[in-house]
This record gives sequence, C-alpha cells and structure tokens, in this order.
Amino acid sequence: FRLVQRTASNDELVYLAGEGLRSLDVSAKPVQRDTGRKSFFLANLAAGVDDNVIAFPDQLQQSSSRGEDSFLEFLGYGQQYLTGNQNHGVQVHGFIYSRRYNELDVMDLNMISLGLDRDTSFNRWSVRYGLGAGYSEVDGEELTTQIKGNLKIGRRAGRHEYSARYQPIHHNGGSNFSQLDGWEHRLDLTWRYRVGNGRWTVRYRLEANDRDDLTSNGTFLSYSPLRNGLMIQGEWYATANLTLVAGGEYVDSHYDDKNSLTDIDGVFKTAERDSDEVKLWLRGEYAFHPRWRLIAEYRYAERDDEFLLYEYDRNEAKLSIEYSH
Repeated sequence: FRLVQRTASNDELVYLAGEGLRSLDVSAKPVQRDTGRKSFFLANLAAGVDDNVIAFPDQLQQSSSRGEDSFLEFLGYGQQYLTGNQNHGVQVHGFIYSRRYNELDVMDLNMISLGLDRDTSFNRWSVRYGLGAGYSEVDGEELTTQIKGNLKIGRRAGRHEYSARYQPIHHNGGSNFSQLDGWEHRLDLTWRYRVGNGRWTVRYRLEANDRDDLTSNGTFLSYSPLRNGLMIQGEWYATANLTLVAGGEYVDSHYDDKNSLTDIDGVFKTAERDSDEVKLWLRGEYAFHPRWRLIAEYRYAERDDEFLLYEYDRNEAKLSIEYSH
C-alpha cells in the first residue's frame, strides 16, 4: 500500500492505497508521492452520435433531421519534462484533436496546440507559468491561430485541493472568420475534495472577450461575450477498475453590444443578447488493463437566448478506448 501510494500516477490507485493503510489502522505521516516522472502520453479514439451537430434552433430541429450525424474522434496528448520534475522543472506539452462526421463534413474540426511551462513553488503553493500556441480549422479552413499565456497556482491541504488559473489568449481568425480576431481572458477557480471513495470538483469560470465582431448589410453579430460559469462534478471509484462520473455546468453569457438581425420568425430584431446554457454529462470508465480503459459517455446541452436563432438542445453519446503511459 505504501509503495503504491508513493509511486502510482493514477489518482484512484493512490486513494485506494490510502484507504488500505487506514483499514489496517496504520499510524504514520502521509507518504510523499514520487514526482520524478518525466513524461506522460495519452491517446483516445472514440465513435459516437450527435443529434444536433450544427446547433440548429429548436424550431428548425423539430421539423428536420439534418442536424443528426455519427462521428469519429481522436485525441492525443503528451508531456515531457526537459529539466527537473513537477516540483521544479520545465515541461513541454501538446495535444492534437480531430473530429470527423460521416455526412456533415462541413463541421469537421481539427485542433493542435503546443506549450512550454515552468513548474516551481512559493510558500507551500505550486506555481506553473508559460506560453503556448494553437491552431484550429473547420472543414479544412483556418478557424483561428492562438497565442496563449498560462499562470496557475495550487495547493493541497489534506483532502482539499485549491487552484486558480489565468489564461490570456489572442485569436487571429482565418480569412472567413475575421470576426473572431481579438482577445479572450479566462479565469478558473477550482476546489476539489476527496470524500469516502470519491471526489467532488467545483469550478467557477469567468471569461471576457474583446473580438472584432461581424457587421454586414445592416446586420451586426457580437462575438464578444462576458461569461460566468459554475461547474460541479462528482466522481465515484466504485471498484479499483470502475469509475463513475456525473456533472453539470451552468453558463451565463452577456453581450454588451446590441445584435441586429432577422430572426428565424422573420422579424428583424435589435437587442442585447443574454444567453443561458445548461450542460449535463454522465461517464463510466473501466480499466481492463493498467494502461487501457473503455469509456462510455453521454452529454446534453440546452441554451435559451433573446434570439430564437441561438436556442437549441443537443444530445451526444460516444464510446471510446484510451491508452495512457
């Protein structure tokens, strides 16, 4: 139990080893985990179905099935410490993501990101800061190129874990997406708490955007929302191999500049957009090998808005196989 608690990289195994020690009534100081690991790699391949790929408004979706499609998805992530370790070191990390739809290839998405971070500590707080760059495209056309900053501080105190993360991101939109040019600032405040054979996560997110927006032939569309989001997620380690996850998030988006457009009811409207979005998800993860796991996931999203054009609901289900090392 002590060896697993000290060396395992999997949080579930660390927790179960601690429970084993407590069941034996072992009185000892907490064992420090091994932080000498230099690299980590993960690959996830998924297949699924989405019943509203293009986020059709409710009124259009009810009279059309054009928004439903199946998809294949791939996510690859890797990190490597060039010097030191997670207590004090320099890390390079990156990911590649791709989603391919069976019929609606106009929504095919590709993303790639690369970053360099430095890990250190200050007065019992872990500190990570760095820079990164990213690129995304839709249907083979550039969506945005991003330059990102990253600053994260965190601390563990018994069963509690606290962190704050700030990310300034500058977007340069592709030739057909110049309305996305500008800044995005994101602040996350996160609290995690281990209880029994599970863990709770609560996150507040503030996102401020200053984009170029879109003006065309009397129509104005704002792409510069101020968002407030609250996420709650519970994880239950049912067995050493099975993890069940349930969560939800509420996001309020406010657009200061008034939108002017012809809505789907045929009425030309001018108003400030206030959007409320609810997201729910369920996930089951089964580790059939120390490095392999099967994952089944269901997600639901619903948005209410001042404009009917932006109101929708969406269901997505997928099954994936994941390898990590």
